[in-house]
Amino acid sequence: MEKNGGGKDMTLRVLSLGWGVQSWTLAAMIALKELPPIDYAIHADTTHEMSNTYALAAKWTPWLE
Repeated sequence: MEKNGGGKDMTLRVLSLGWGVQSWTLAAMIALKELPPIDYAIHADTTHEMSNTYALAAKWTPWLE
């Protein structure tokens, strides 16, 4: 952990969310407070995902927020 001069934690926590099994599991565990909170979740949309991936993202994004 990086700390600034005042001792405050300056760590930025980001989840790279590809909507596969591993990243979805991490996102769910964070939402359920089984893992520490994150600052941001990002998804690099190449527009080449399967339609089921977009459906999963549309269904579960509100719950993750």
